[in-house]
Formats: sequence, C-alpha cells, structure tokens
Amino acid sequence: MHRVAVVWAVLAIVLATGGSAQAREPDIQQHELSGEIDIAVQTGGNAALFDALYTFSPEGIDRNDEDTPPVLRRFLIHPSSVSLHVTQNGGTREAILTGTAAIELNPFQGAVYLRAEGGVGRHLTIYAEPALEFGYYFATVYGEAGFRPVNSLQLGVFYKGEPVLKEDRDDMTGAQADRSGLESTFGATATFVTPNDRIFATFTGFGHVADWTYSPEFNGGKVTVRGFGGTARIAYLASMTTTLQFRGSVNRDHWVDGRVADNATPGFDVDRQVWTATGDADLIYWYLGRYGFRLSLGGGYAGAPPVYNSKATGLFDLGGGVMVRF
Repeated sequence: MHRVAVVWAVLAIVLATGGSAQAREPDIQQHELSGEIDIAVQTGGNAALFDALYTFSPEGIDRNDEDTPPVLRRFLIHPSSVSLHVTQNGGTREAILTGTAAIELNPFQGAVYLRAEGGVGRHLTIYAEPALEFGYYFATVYGEAGFRPVNSLQLGVFYKGEPVLKEDRDDMTGAQADRSGLESTFGATATFVTPNDRIFATFTGFGHVADWTYSPEFNGGKVTVRGFGGTARIAYLASMTTTLQFRGSVNRDHWVDGRVADNATPGFDVDRQVWTATGDADLIYWYLGRYGFRLSLGGGYAGAPPVYNSKATGLFDLGGGVMVRF
C-alpha cells in the first residue's frame, strides 16, 4: 500500500506540472551586431560588399523563446529599435561608402510600424579617370510606414532619396566633371510568415528615378533615369535552427544621356534600356539562439549604362555573414 501511495503522489505531481519540465527563464537580448561580406567576380573587374549593422532594442528578444525560431523573432515580436549601419560597396571601377542611423517604432502593439533612416555617403564614380568624374558626396534619407492586419503579415510603402551634396574632386587633375541632382527609389513591400512557421517571404515592387545635371565646365548636360523593378526573398525553415533562403531581383532602367561630349561621340548609344537580374541562395544557421551564420552563393547579369567604358557583364558572387544577439 505504501508503494501504491508513492506512485499516486508522483503521478499527481506530473499532472500538476503539465507533464514537462518548467520553461527556462527568459534571457532578454537587447543588442544585435552583424557583419557581412560578399565578393563578386564580373567581366572586367571584381567587387566586394562589406556591411556592418548594430541594433539596440529596449524591449529585447528572448533567447529562450521555445516557440519562435531565431530567424523569425524580430519580425514576429517586432520590438522598437535604433540602429547604426555602415556599408562599403567597392569595385574595380567605382566604390560607394555609406553611413546611416535609423529608428523603428511599432506603436499600438505592433499594429503599425514606422521606420526612418538618414545619413551621408561618398560615391567614387570613375576614379581611374578623374577628368571624366572623380565622385561626389550625397545625403541619404529613407522612410517606410505600414501596418500588420495580423501578426504574421506586414504591408508597407517606402521612399529613399539620395540628393548630391557636393562634388568630390581629384587634387592632381584640372578640369573635372561634377554633377548635382537627386536619385529616388519608391515602392511597396509585403512580408509574411505561414501559419506553420515554415515559409518566411518578402516581395517588393519599386520605381527608380534619377535626374542629374553636369556643370558646363566639362562635358555638361543632363542625365535621366526612369525605371522599375522587383525583389523577392523566400525562406524555408527546415528546423528551428536551419533556414534555406532564396533571393532574387530584376529591374529595368531607361537611361538618357544628354551630355554634350557623349552625344558627339560616334557610335556611343546615349539612349539605353538597361536590364539587371540577380539571384542568390543562402544557408542560415542559428546556434543557441545567440549566434547566426550565413553562407551565400549566387550570380546574375548587369547591363551597361551610358557611362564611360561600361560593359554588360555576368556576375558570380560568394558571401557570408555572422550575427550575434546579446
């Protein structure tokens, strides 16, 4: 009888606790630091993209969340945040360095989201030929706003503007071309997660408009760009820690080069339809809900705009990245 009583007592304790161990204590992660590098090989040159991002979320993300995969936590929990972002996109013919700061708010329990970002950058355009154009400094502003009709669906619109601030000249060269004007990108975006947390996807459609004016000091005139495109990112969550992701983009830009010397050059096509298409496959792995790793492989095609010595080229790229939450 004593043994029977003990068995019944143990069974009562198991039933009272739900038959499982107690959930782990929350481990709130307010900081997120990521670094990525992508190397591209293309016809007539190479390129490398370095990307560093720091994000602070006062509400934090629970590392011990046993219901939400780490790759989905920021999207589904949507904590408000501030961030600092630096990118260096360097190539054989040109390089772009940008630094920005951003804030994202998710009021009304995340039913609405607002994001604003601003910073400055330096674009070295054709630094091998400084007399044609060495480069310029620009400001960058970005705004996005949207709503979540349900927690797993986010719909929004965005705008990005990059006005030229001033020319960047080579001290060793005399007369140089310089530009003024504005480049803009605007569009709509949708992100969703399926009910079983298996598919995580984002689709974006955008327009692209640029109006630049070159001073008459050297090869003056106007250059305009009118284009449109779209991007897709589809991730398949094979497990709580492993994700297979596919990314693709395609855009078409109509360039019209009204610069005096370019129009006087025989055989130089100043009115072009320029197509670009890229695709990448990513393997993403999260370890202990704290460390994220990415390995990428991809390629594509980039058309040639009407600028000095440009060529249509095939692309092959290999990349990787690390993210740490703490």
